[in-house]
Amino acid sequence: MSDDEEESIPPWRAIGSEKEFDEVMAELKPEQLCMVQFKAIWCTKCVSVAIALKKDVPKDMLWLTVDVDVHQNLAERFDVVQMPRIDLHTGGRVVESLKAFDVTKQNVLDAIARAGTRPELELDADF
Repeated sequence: MSDDEEESIPPWRAIGSEKEFDEVMAELKPEQLCMVQFKAIWCTKCVSVAIALKKDVPKDMLWLTVDVDVHQNLAERFDVVQMPRIDLHTGGRVVESLKAFDVTKQNVLDAIARAGTRPELELDADF
């Protein structure tokens, strides 16, 4: 793999525990976009979508993967019932969620674009 190819791949991290997931989410900057891919080893679409997305997601976006068979508590916590599932987090909350047949390369890239352009809440000084 060339240096250019390595630079185009976003930071990717397989989650090893629910505690690790919570720690990583707590360390994110409020404006940082994080994609959480809930996957399973038996889910072929999970693998094919990840391969398709690998070079096209923003370099500054953190990409976490959660194996639902290993981390059933996280799957339950986020109500994951269909595979694949991709959630986009920013500011400590889920801002976009794609499930099952909605998880395509283009749909994920569109969701990332929408999530990355969400305006911050601005309050009037008189409020």
